[in-house]
Amino acid sequence: MVECNQCGESFEDEEELVDHLLARHEWDNLGRIDKKRIENIAPRQSPELTRTERLQYRLDESRASDYFSDISRRSILGGTVGIGIAGGLLIGRDWLRQTFGATSTSFRFATVSDGHYGQPGREYVRNHEAVFDQIASEQFDAIIHPGDIVNGSLEGRFSGATEALETVRDDFLEPLDIPYTVAHGNHDAVSETEWRRLFGVDFHHTLEFEDVAFVVLDSANENGEETLPDVEFLDRTLSELTNKEHVFVISHYWFNPEQTELLEQAGISWEFSQEATAVMHRYDNVRAFIHGHNHGPTHRDINYLSHEGTELPYVSTGVFGGWYDDGTVFGYRRWEIDETGRIETEFVDLDGEVISSSVV
Repeated sequence: MVECNQCGESFEDEEELVDHLLARHEWDNLGRIDKKRIENIAPRQSPELTRTERLQYRLDESRASDYFSDISRRSILGGTVGIGIAGGLLIGRDWLRQTFGATSTSFRFATVSDGHYGQPGREYVRNHEAVFDQIASEQFDAIIHPGDIVNGSLEGRFSGATEALETVRDDFLEPLDIPYTVAHGNHDAVSETEWRRLFGVDFHHTLEFEDVAFVVLDSANENGEETLPDVEFLDRTLSELTNKEHVFVISHYWFNPEQTELLEQAGISWEFSQEATAVMHRYDNVRAFIHGHNHGPTHRDINYLSHEGTELPYVSTGVFGGWYDDGTVFGYRRWEIDETGRIETEFVDLDGEVISSSVV
């Protein structure tokens, strides 16, 4: 079920919601996400398209139909991977591209968070095997882990954190043979120097592909205390990634306006939340803010960060370890950017069953 942000009415799927938006609400009153829904699902009905663009859509769809009847959309000409341990991690991939008046691309990635490897009383080995076996059975172009890889103590450094991080890296992440990166969570109780040795990246860093980039923020120190991510780094980095079609901001913690009280209790100011939100909204190619940390049942929901009349999806990637509330479903998220630029995400449980699906 999806809900209309304008009037609260619920619909079975995105297509029904788009029909409703077009029939019942004025274009100028719609937020950025609703406009994007219309452009993705019913592009020819977007009021912002010119007559020439509408004709081009018909031509593109006709050519695309002929082309993709002969060749798989997932075909790859080749790829190159380069990793700089001291300078961070930069990955590029050359995709099969066909031009129909616009570039055609496809990109799939998975986000998996809060495995809490090593937590006493939890089946963390079984859960890791279930998640990563499922991921290995699919075709992903990248894996993003938004933190709490291990279960370090909140009261101080976890003496076994380094060994646990090495285990997850060597036994689960590296064997996938897929480009990946990790965010530093409040339970990942190691220093930045140790983090750099383990994963080849700073706490704040980027992972870049040809048309897609991930900006990874830190939000905790090595003792598990919440800290302010580097907003200057965020702004500067986003300004350097304006050539990318799709940018995703990753952090272990979230910047959720509805969670003001929790943020204040954790020592993170409302002003920072507003500032980070404003920075992300300044860049049109930022598609979503993806976080971990939330172990409650709302981790399956798609929410929105609002700023000056526009909206940006913020999405919990889900958890597969640690403590949990009633209603929590262990799992991970699949993401796909299709050839039109449409972005869909599915929350998947440990058995590979799709629990929810949304266009963002």
